[in-house]
Amino acid sequence: MEHLRIKKLVLSGLMAALVIVMTMLVPIKIPVPIQGAYIHPGDSMIYLSGYLLGGPIAAVVGGIGSAIADTLVGANE
Repeated sequence: MEHLRIKKLVLSGLMAALVIVMTMLVPIKIPVPIQGAYIHPGDSMIYLSGYLLGGPIAAVVGGIGSAIADTLVGANE
């Protein structure tokens, strides 16, 4: 049982890192007509983490990954 928790924790960290990388480095941004928002490849990593890890963990992964990416890019709006 313990190895499953460790596996889920490691996979969560990996998915958060992929959200950061895909948000920052892949220059594909599709604008959405809601206050300058956009869809980017990092969103696909959030959906993939939802499929692999389940909804509540994917919400944490997406929140942490997106927050770190926004902080590193300098999005302070």
